[in-house]
Order: sequence, then structure tokens, then C-alpha cells
Amino acid sequence: MADEIADLRCTIAGLIAENERLKHTIEEAEELTADLYVRSEWQPSEPGVISMKLPENLTADQRHIITALHGLLMSELKEDA
Repeated sequence: MADEIADLRCTIAGLIAENERLKHTIEEAEELTADLYVRSEWQPSEPGVISMKLPENLTADQRHIITALHGLLMSELKEDA
């Protein structure tokens, strides 16, 4: 029983750590997306389209999150137009 409780505590600690890592990744992605938005406002490629060139040093998770946020941003912009 004590071993099971210890295992559960380890599992919970691991889940908490993963949650914090994901929160940090999302915050970074939001910052990068905001930066991409600001830069695209200065140099738009086409009306209503924000081009997106991601930095090379991003992880696959960061690329996925930024791409998803970019899609949401584009949807909102199209609705506002």
C-alpha cells in the first residue's frame, strides 16, 4: 500500500511538472505569435493574410502551438473584416 501511494505521488508530481512545462510553452507561443502579428502589420503580404516564418530553434510542440494560434488569429481577423 505504501508503494502504491508513493507511485501515485510520483505520477501526480510528474503530471504537475508536465502541466507547468506546457503552460510555459503556450506562453512562449503566444509571445511569438504576438511578435509575428506585429511584424506582419508592418509588412503584410496580402490584405487579410499574415505570413508566418517561424524561427528554426522551435520544438515540434512550439511549432504546433504557434500554428494553431496563428490559425485562430487569422479566423478572428477574417471575422472582423
